[in-house]
Amino acid sequence: HKYDLNLPETFDFALELREVMDEYEPERFLVGEVFGSVEEIKKYYGPNNNGLHMCFLFEFASTPFDPKKYISLISRIEKALPFPFTPTFVYGNHDIDRYISLLKNNFHKAKILATMQLTLRGVPFIYYGEEIGMPNVRFKLKTSEDPIGRKFSWFPMPQLSRLIGFSLTRDRCRTPMQWNDNKNAGFSSNIEIEPWLKVSDTFEKINVEKEQKNPASLLNCYKRLLRVRKENIALQEGELQLIEHEKLEKHCISYTRSHKAQKIFIYLNFTKKE
Repeated sequence: HKYDLNLPETFDFALELREVMDEYEPERFLVGEVFGSVEEIKKYYGPNNNGLHMCFLFEFASTPFDPKKYISLISRIEKALPFPFTPTFVYGNHDIDRYISLLKNNFHKAKILATMQLTLRGVPFIYYGEEIGMPNVRFKLKTSEDPIGRKFSWFPMPQLSRLIGFSLTRDRCRTPMQWNDNKNAGFSSNIEIEPWLKVSDTFEKINVEKEQKNPASLLNCYKRLLRVRKENIALQEGELQLIEHEKLEKHCISYTRSHKAQKIFIYLNFTKKE
């Protein structure tokens, strides 16, 4: 993509598109699925925040579960996109592996990342199924519905995945939403047919209905976080300040969100130690 990615003409088009959108009532919202460093992506926002309203920042999706790496990324984002620019926080989408699988199905870690996502300055984007911990589903390339997977179906998938660093079949992160433990996980009421993509074998244990009944579930963790965010203006519009203190453990991320008289302290413990 050397000659067709992040060109000056592309940045100019983002500004033109915003001008068109601003003519509509009610207001329209633009989010860009663009690629590059956060410094490069900022150009799509426009010099005066007059381009795309915001862009997906995919670096969070590829950052290892390491507080130091997250702090470094958060610092870069805050520097590149200060107010009034609005960052985004994305852990997954239809093209990349589900983050619960990257965490090896560790729901404790998933709750920490959910807390960070919903308390940082910016807009969280939650890919369907993340809120209940839906994992990747194994697919063979030869039975893949993904055209890329079919194209390379002749190649041994494990070796190819290790070579390029990701899976060639995106079917694994696109399986039906798991609503309950019924046939097809409640995705379709027609039990006589099979969905376009197979349902994960985890649907009997991981589904919306079951997690709604469990106060300690990942789903209810998301609900509580969303409620706290909605009730506190500092978490919606407040500025962010990372806390650096020699007494803080190395496995913690600490920051404040402030708006007028309200100030909220967030401490994220990346271990199981209390």
